[in-house]
Amino acid sequence: MTFVAVGDVDGVALSEEISKVFKGWKTSPLSNWNRIRNANDAQALTDYVTVKDKTSVDVLIGLPIGIDRLHEDYYPLMVGTYILGGNFSARLMQTVRDAQGLTYGISAFIGGANNGNDGYWAVWSSFAPQLVQTGYDATIEQIVKWVGEGITEAELEAKKNTITGSYKVGLANTGGLASQILSNAERGRSTEFLDKFPNIVNNLSVDEINAVIKKYINKDTLLYVAAGSIDKEGKPLEE
Repeated sequence: MTFVAVGDVDGVALSEEISKVFKGWKTSPLSNWNRIRNANDAQALTDYVTVKDKTSVDVLIGLPIGIDRLHEDYYPLMVGTYILGGNFSARLMQTVRDAQGLTYGISAFIGGANNGNDGYWAVWSSFAPQLVQTGYDATIEQIVKWVGEGITEAELEAKKNTITGSYKVGLANTGGLASQILSNAERGRSTEFLDKFPNIVNNLSVDEINAVIKKYINKDTLLYVAAGSIDKEGKPLEE
């Protein structure tokens, strides 16, 4: 168990209090759960799941990337993915949502990459049943463009400011600082990583990010799953 305390803390008094409160506790006979999940080779797949009486259809497009958070390619891919779909000013929101009006929300992200496990890359969105195919086509168009043409210098600089700025804001209060210290500790990182993370992001280059995007994202092996008021062919259910 790891304790983190941030603020006007008396370390000696806190340690004494913890020892008193947990007095009598014994070491568990259980060992740490250290099961590592390795990604399978991605095989292109399309699946439609019918969920009746749902007003929208949730769509996930993605593939396993075969690396975890500690891999050297993780942060270049993370920042590149953030440019594609990390916030309201990202490409997917600006095109599929704002310009084309096909969805209220769409995002791109990396998940499952902690604790030594291989992660995955994905795009999520929600479409009206009659717009599923149109929304899928528009999303794939942006993914293909992102992989083929890469990101721009202007996009990278803007997102560097956004990512590092929000990170620093999150450390501005004791709760946020304690949370980040605990997160780092759980990943085997010291408190020094608090200062290293902004530098990692700021030192990334356009060429580095574009190379990593091409390395891990292959449009021909994307998995596509849609669930909602659609039939097994992806067509809207009849009223």
